[in-house]
Amino acid sequence: MKPILATVLIATTTLLAPTAFAAPGGSKANCNANGHRGACAQPLRSESIRPQDYENEARKQQARQLKARLQEQERQQQRRQLKKRGHAPTQAQLRHLPRAPRGQEYRVIDNRVVRIDSDTAQVVAVLGLLSALLR
Repeated sequence: MKPILATVLIATTTLLAPTAFAAPGGSKANCNANGHRGACAQPLRSESIRPQDYENEARKQQARQLKARLQEQERQQQRRQLKKRGHAPTQAQLRHLPRAPRGQEYRVIDNRVVRIDSDTAQVVAVLGLLSALLR
């Protein structure tokens, strides 16, 4: 009688133990912790990614690329305009000036020495008249 009772007890605990000791709500206890029923459920077919989403993302990517190209063209145009207006000082003139910081260079515009940002061609500092600096 004892071996049969032991076998029944083992079979019962083996079959019922996973459900008896499982967290309330099954394996999705963390998903349902806030009381939201089905919070971890798979999205419905209508909620999944649609072809329109890919098209919208492609349009956004094209817009970002166009904006970057336009900004680069604007920077290049600024550089061309600056080069038209001014010129680089000669090596003899540069000896009288301190070394330009990294990413900047000296230019002579309207007989004034200026320091510009090499990437954006924006004037960073106006140093003064060329004749006064080279004395």
